[in-house]
Amino acid sequence: MPGGTRAALAQAARAGAKRGEAGQAGFDPGPAWMRVLPPVVTFVIMLWGITGASYWRDEAATMSAVQRSFGNLLQTLGNIDAVHGAYYILVWPLVRIGGTGELVTRLPSAVAVAGAAAAVAALGRRLVSPRAGLASREMPCWSSRRRTSRRPTRTGSAT
Repeated sequence: MPGGTRAALAQAARAGAKRGEAGQAGFDPGPAWMRVLPPVVTFVIMLWGITGASYWRDEAATMSAVQRSFGNLLQTLGNIDAVHGAYYILVWPLVRIGGTGELVTRLPSAVAVAGAAAAVAALGRRLVSPRAGLASREMPCWSSRRRTSRRPTRTGSAT
């Protein structure tokens, strides 16, 4: 390792140790509402229109998989589509409890995007400032909404 790199790593380690001793004095997470607002707003935006569009091809494949018995679902995953296995196993009990409506089957994705917004906001707060974290909160939400708001065309490609 070049001498400059070792010195920089040693300096970073000393700075990290000082922050740890001081209770991370240089980090200000901001007020509590800045930590709560990003996932809540994102979740509300994701719920907006969640039942509007009919199922897409991938959602129809999910419905086909989760309407089987659990043993048959596991057997199918072993033969055909193991890539989405964890998602199918997550949605399987939800469909049994809440039915096959769009809200029930799309809810796990809405929760995941809200979690992503919380993570992006936390990174923004940690790496830049509380305001940067708040400003970055909607990035996962709007990119996801933009993708899901497009309707499939006759050939299956989005417009």
